[in-house]
Amino acid sequence: MIILHLTDIHADIHNPENFLFRFECMLKALSGLPSDWKPDVITLTGDFGYHGIRQEFQLSEACIQMLFKETKLSGAQTIACEGNHDGEYTGSRNSFKEYKNFLTRMGIECHSLCIDGISIFSLNTCTQTTPALCDHAVLVPELSLTLPENSVLIMHHPPYLINPLPSMKTMVKNCSLILSGHIHPNSPYVSHFGNALSENGCAFTPASPESFWGCQLIRYQKNLPLSTIEVGSLITASMEKPDFQFFVKEYSFL
Repeated sequence: MIILHLTDIHADIHNPENFLFRFECMLKALSGLPSDWKPDVITLTGDFGYHGIRQEFQLSEACIQMLFKETKLSGAQTIACEGNHDGEYTGSRNSFKEYKNFLTRMGIECHSLCIDGISIFSLNTCTQTTPALCDHAVLVPELSLTLPENSVLIMHHPPYLINPLPSMKTMVKNCSLILSGHIHPNSPYVSHFGNALSENGCAFTPASPESFWGCQLIRYQKNLPLSTIEVGSLITASMEKPDFQFFVKEYSFL
């Protein structure tokens, strides 16, 4: 199974033409990849905009519709999670009304998805984040459970930021792969978290215009037990004339 991981889209409603141009360039590069890297599922790990407003989700929606057309996938093969920029801040607990409306319009799953016998789960780590405390990632007690063996977890914050950390480790002790965003690395940052491989993807819209941006493709074999995983990076550093490069790196499980 090939998982397309797209994170931190950050829809720019003040310059939508350039934003859509960049997305179209990425899709063109995606269409040119070898056929064995054609995605089977799409994972979206939050931050669709900056302020959680309807116009940002509408622009992101236009991009995801183009992605569906290019990959021949739909909301039924897509799962998403909230980012810290996707909520309406309400003090002790955030509301995600516009985000939920966006998912409903797109038919995107927000809790769990099973593709080719592999279970993918989504976790909201942003219930208590604020603009001043964007790293305040909390695992709420009612979500403290243990995921099934060899499952995949997506969430916006990387797992090492989650509080309480022991509960996070218990939740993913049987998990094989964790996909997240938020930190905007220059290339996918892959590390071990418990028995799982944790992959923090490059942002589609990075914090700095000079940074690399794009998406990731992960080859996740359903033949178990898993020993290695391949992460393909489709990234570029140019905003004006994107020249995407695709490279693959193999990582080993513990």
